This record gives sequence, structure tokens and C-alpha cells, in this order.
Amino acid sequence: MVVSCEKKEQEIQVSNVSFTPCKQTELRSSSELSNEVDVEFTSGGVQIKHYNFGVHCDFTTVNVTHTFVNGVLDITQKGDGNARCMCYTDVSYTISGISQNQVNVIFINGVQVYCHNDDNDKFVNATVLGIGGDCRLLLIKFDEEVAGLVKSPVPNVYYAYNIPEEFQIEEKRIEVQLGQFPESFEFTACTTMGPTYPAVYVIKVK
Repeated sequence: MVVSCEKKEQEIQVSNVSFTPCKQTELRSSSELSNEVDVEFTSGGVQIKHYNFGVHCDFTTVNVTHTFVNGVLDITQKGDGNARCMCYTDVSYTISGISQNQVNVIFINGVQVYCHNDDNDKFVNATVLGIGGDCRLLLIKFDEEVAGLVKSPVPNVYYAYNIPEEFQIEEKRIEVQLGQFPESFEFTACTTMGPTYPAVYVIKVK
């Protein structure tokens, strides 16, 4: 008699989604709000907490979905509702069934919030495009597709954080070294009224 025992892999899924009610923001502009993301790996998966996530004022829930391909965890957060006004909520949830050694990069709504990169000395070539109309952030275009980055709606075009002012010249050729966003990094709020792009965090430019 032959007995076969097949080990079933744990399913990767979203659990424990919670969120705060709309925050009062009348006395503060959206650009002053601290849009931070905490990422913590535990034995149960990865815990995410996104502070001051923009939603419609009449939202009743935040839907969280994900894909996980080749070490890239791509998370989408979206509040329901359709009011013209916006407010902010703190969202937290767990992606269970996944371990830190499986994950190379985490994106939330196209913004890189975590990166495990062993090739820290690598520079990639890019061209400065100028300031984007939506988030008012610097846009750069990589010469070719960069492994580990979520695909942009416009090929190889990304918002770039932390590029020194002397390099912020339209059509300037640069080489950049990418890294993960620092803990408690403040994201610039976007209007979502125009084209938007994923974002990368630059640690060195030459």
C-alpha cells in the first residue's frame, strides 16, 4: 500500500480590515497631512497600517485586494462612496499566508512602501520629465523596465521622491539608486484629477 501526503500551501488572503471614521481636516490642508505606511512582518503574515488614506466623505468601507507575482505584493485600497468631498481615514489589515522571505517589494495603489533589495549598489539610467500635474511631484522615465517595480500606465514613467533640486531639470539625464521608503515617510497627497503614476524612492543620484 502506498500513502501519498501532499502539503497544501496556505492561501494568501486579506484579513482583519479596519478603519477609522472620517477625520476632521478643515484646519489642515491635505498637503500637511502625514500620509504614512507601517509595514510589519509577523508569523501570521504582513501587517499594514496606512495613515490618512484619502476617501470620499460618505465612505462606509475600504476594500483591500492584492496580487502576488514573482515576489511583488501589489495591494489596492479603495474606499466606497461617491461624494464630491474627501476625508481621511487610518486603514489597517493583514495579508496572511505570506512570509518576509517571499516578498521583495510591496506597493499600495502604485506607491512602493517596502523593498527587500540585495542589489543595493545598482544604479539605473533615467531622464527627468518635469513636474507631474496631479501630485505635483517630479516625474522620471527609466531607459528600460526596472525589475521589481509595479508597471506604470505610461511605460517606465514614475514619480520620484528625494531627488535633489540640482537634478530637477527637464530632460536631464541621471542615474539613480532606488531604495525602500523610510519608516514614517510622508507621501504627498494627490488630487486624482489627472494622470497618476507609481512612485519610487531615490537614495542616490549622479
